[in-house]
This record gives sequence, C-alpha cells and structure tokens, in this order.
Amino acid sequence: MWGCLVPIIVILLLPFSGYPLRKFQTSAGRKALPLEATNVEEHLIHGIFGGDFTRLLKASLPAERYPDYAKSLGLSEHFDPRVHDRIEPILNWKSLDDPLWWNPPKVDSTTYFEHKEGDDYLRVLRYDNGSVYLHVQRW
Repeated sequence: MWGCLVPIIVILLLPFSGYPLRKFQTSAGRKALPLEATNVEEHLIHGIFGGDFTRLLKASLPAERYPDYAKSLGLSEHFDPRVHDRIEPILNWKSLDDPLWWNPPKVDSTTYFEHKEGDDYLRVLRYDNGSVYLHVQRW
C-alpha cells in the first residue's frame, strides 16, 4: 500500500523543492559583489512553484565599481528608452511584497539589464546615490 503512495507524494512535492534550496544558498549577486561593498541587504520572495522567485539585493558601493559589478554578473546591455520602451514597465516592476529598504531609481541609460520580450527571466542592475540595486526574477 505505501509503496505506491511514497513516489506519488515525492512527485507532487517536486515543484516546491526549489524553495528550501534557494533560501539558504548564497545568491550569485551577493557572491559577485566587490570587497568594498557594505550594508548588503537581500530579500527572497518565492512564487507558488519552485522555479518562480524574486530576489532583491541592495548594497553600498563606490560609483567607480558599478561597471565592474555589472561585468562580474555578465550584464552588458544598457537601457535605452528609444529602443526598450516596450519593456520599461517590466524593468521598473515593483511589488507590494518588496521590503521597505527596496527603493531603486527608475531605469535610465546607466541601468544594466538582461531581458528579452517574451522571456520569463529578468535581471536589472541600477545605481543611485552610492547604492547598487539588483533585481532578479523568474516567473
């Protein structure tokens, strides 16, 4: 009797298995931060399924290290309002679940990002007033 039930339970729980793993892993954004980074804040919001998540990271960083941080994350594309006007609302996405410290500026020409229209993955890196803001989302 239990022989069939155990595999069924395991299969039903598989979509949710990403939650505990991601919660305790050091994020790529935190690993890539330069040694000069201070005041690091990070928040993880899980979706209903194990693959859906939003990760927010804010850290104090000298302005001259901002391009290096973007490069270490593999981000090279800059936001251009003439070219990327259709995805601007997605890049500026905010949620009611965002922590109080999450106050990034609107995207501008200094913003690095990774997202193509129709993708279910997004990375946005911004800099403002001595802080970097990294938003990573999968839906």
